[in-house]
Amino acid sequence: MKRILLFLLTNVAVMVVLSFFVSVLGLNRFLTEQGLNLGMLLAEQGRLPEAEARFAAAVAAAVRAQDRRAEGQFRGYLAITLARQARLAEARDEIALGEQALRTLSDRLGLALLGCDRAETEWLAGDVAASRRAHALAAATADELACGEESELRRRLQSVAARFSV
Repeated sequence: MKRILLFLLTNVAVMVVLSFFVSVLGLNRFLTEQGLNLGMLLAEQGRLPEAEARFAAAVAAAVRAQDRRAEGQFRGYLAITLARQARLAEARDEIALGEQALRTLSDRLGLALLGCDRAETEWLAGDVAASRRAHALAAATADELACGEESELRRRLQSVAARFSV
């Protein structure tokens, strides 16, 4: 009994230490409900073709599993990756498909997050007016859903808004 208790306590201690370091190093933004989002990590490192391949595989897996929420989310990540490679028409197509997937679920939060992806894509395309419109729609949804300042949606909105002030 003592060995089992020590084993469990050791595992809990290891998890606490690991989660502390993940948080301190800022790696928690790459963790999703499904695990580590390698595509985001690769995109952050500027390895866009590799990130694109990961996101495309994630979209395909979500479609096969009929997970519309994950499909919408990964299509947004793929869209940003494509837009950063100046493949704007493809990026817009991915956003439209992501919106279609999320609308079937009436996922307002997911749609607002995808709206942030649209705002970034339009910004990269040089269409500031479209970027601002997408940002405004996502911000209105954040207000309606009463999202807190530390929520993922508010952080994404702030990130997009920072582009407007440049």
